[in-house]
Amino acid sequence: MIKDPANDPITTPGDSPTHRRRKQRGGRGIVTFFILFALGAFAMYLFVVIYGSVASTP
Repeated sequence: MIKDPANDPITTPGDSPTHRRRKQRGGRGIVTFFILFALGAFAMYLFVVIYGSVASTP
């Protein structure tokens, strides 16, 4: 977590506190979405690999 607002890459020093919070929350939301998307894609990949190996054995 970034403690110094001047070093925060999402916000600018001129942002109001409410606007700064909204931008930070949005940035975290986007990162969370991409992480969940990647985990879902990986889970689907594992399912296809496991299902394919089980279904191909006689």
